[in-house]
Amino acid sequence: MREEELRARLDTLPTSPGCYLFKNKKGVVVYVGKARSLRQRVRQYFQANSSDYRYFIPLLDRVLGDIETVVTATEKEAVLLENSLIKQHRPRYNVRLRDDKDYLSVRLDKRVPWPRLEIVRRPRVDGAVYFGPYPSSTEARRTLKTINRHFQLRTCDNEEFASRTRPCLEYQIKRCSGPCVLPVPPEEYAAQVEYVEMFLGGRTRELVGSLEQEMRAASAAMEFERAARLRDQINAVASVTEAQRVAEVSDVDRDVVGLYREGDGVVVTLLLVRNGFVRDTQSLVFGRAELPDDELVSQVLTGRYGGRGPPSPTRWCCRSSPRAARASPSGSPSCGARRCASW
Repeated sequence: MREEELRARLDTLPTSPGCYLFKNKKGVVVYVGKARSLRQRVRQYFQANSSDYRYFIPLLDRVLGDIETVVTATEKEAVLLENSLIKQHRPRYNVRLRDDKDYLSVRLDKRVPWPRLEIVRRPRVDGAVYFGPYPSSTEARRTLKTINRHFQLRTCDNEEFASRTRPCLEYQIKRCSGPCVLPVPPEEYAAQVEYVEMFLGGRTRELVGSLEQEMRAASAAMEFERAARLRDQINAVASVTEAQRVAEVSDVDRDVVGLYREGDGVVVTLLLVRNGFVRDTQSLVFGRAELPDDELVSQVLTGRYGGRGPPSPTRWCCRSSPRAARASPSGSPSCGARRCASW
């Protein structure tokens, strides 16, 4: 990449958090990184007084062919997306995150009589509800600790739960209601499970409203100890971890299509979601695109899914309203405005 092209490219980079992909002159991804500000971070690679002494930095001027960026809503999402992109592309200059290690998720199986939370490494499509993934094990375990302190679900496994004859230490320190041996009303325990699901799912307004209503009812009935416990739960919700949109547990494959236009220039980006994770991104740049947005997206989708193109996903989503041909599993999909189509 020539110096003037590089400078122009750096000036157009977004200031949002996200991931950046360095490609060589053949279009192969050679490095993937994350940043709080994409423009500021990528510029640091090409500063004369850079303090980054990694071995591949001096090679960038010779091998760099293009820079691609993917914007995320938060820094944590950038961490998770970086993990997926490195595993997908296995870049030459990335030495970390190239194994099969996955981030931790929290599992809640509501089909069992007394549900509990589990920390798992690999989510599965098994009917349970998964939350996360979490960028670090510390954050996942801190979230679990907060829930155990305020919502008091059982922590023992099924075998230990069935064999207990008296409450354990968790009950003594008020971190479990003791359903293993005590007559805990199932409806009260189920309500706590629903609160935990709201808590982990980021439904904070709905959860706070339910807790405040229950707290007022408890206070009116002079059940002040119960009201105090509900107050503590409300305070815990205030520190709820932010929702994660980069990954979800689902057996539905999706291709997400986004379009951005500035003047005559248009960029169409595809996010390939496989098994619930963003596995790859593909961008198509049109220098002079005089077609309307809907027709342009329609042509992109027709070229990708029609004929002998790649297999169509179970579901795909787009931001515009392309007037594509009729949808079929083997042909080109059509889409309504800002919605998902599936077959």
